[in-house]
Amino acid sequence: MMSSSAPILKVEGLTRRFGGLVAVNDMGFTVHAGEIVGLLGPNGSGKTTAINLISGVLQPDAGRVVLGDTDIAGWPTFKIARLGVARTFQLVRVLDGMTCGDNVRAGLAFNQRARIESDVSVDGLLARVGLADHNSRPASELTYIDRKRLELARALALRPSVLLLDEWLAGLNPSELQIGIALIRSLKDEGLSILMVEHVMAAIRSLCSRCVVMSSGRRIADGPTDTVLRDPAVIEAYLGAPEHA
Repeated sequence: MMSSSAPILKVEGLTRRFGGLVAVNDMGFTVHAGEIVGLLGPNGSGKTTAINLISGVLQPDAGRVVLGDTDIAGWPTFKIARLGVARTFQLVRVLDGMTCGDNVRAGLAFNQRARIESDVSVDGLLARVGLADHNSRPASELTYIDRKRLELARALALRPSVLLLDEWLAGLNPSELQIGIALIRSLKDEGLSILMVEHVMAAIRSLCSRCVVMSSGRRIADGPTDTVLRDPAVIEAYLGAPEHA
């Protein structure tokens, strides 16, 4: 259930153009503390662009991204990360030339609180995602799911208040998918707020209390997951007009 308190993340009027293409068009939504919100839509609808705007990879042409009481729209990525927004990427990004431990240390370098919080440790973060005893292992030796786990551990090293997951569950086999879903749920149970771009409907139904759906850069639905997934506009966006579905 969504909290009645002020949202931890609020997006208002977010817009980004690439020449004549409006990739994100006047987008708005909220994420509350301890909530998993699904950001859905067909391919090319603007989901990853929206994540890139929130995390500072791209600069918006208009709109606000408010984290707590601070408008971070247009901030550089390192400042947004230090303020408590962490992310993973659609294509897994780990530092193959480094060990798993050093990958996590790269994340800790952006966490100013880590210098005074003794409970933040590389081994602890690796164990948290299922990579115990991997500190000295080269990242290049990891399996696909373990590369995803390592990227997640590096994101968690920021001790974020908001975690952005861009198709983190994509490409996993059925047993790996259940492991991934359980891991994400456990992060939510610890109070972490998560915005996740995802296409795996089983994961969306299992994890997301609420979904925001994009089509052609615009928000077309926002509400409880079961309600949104039955919305005729959402079904049409994914499957086409009813007569062609």
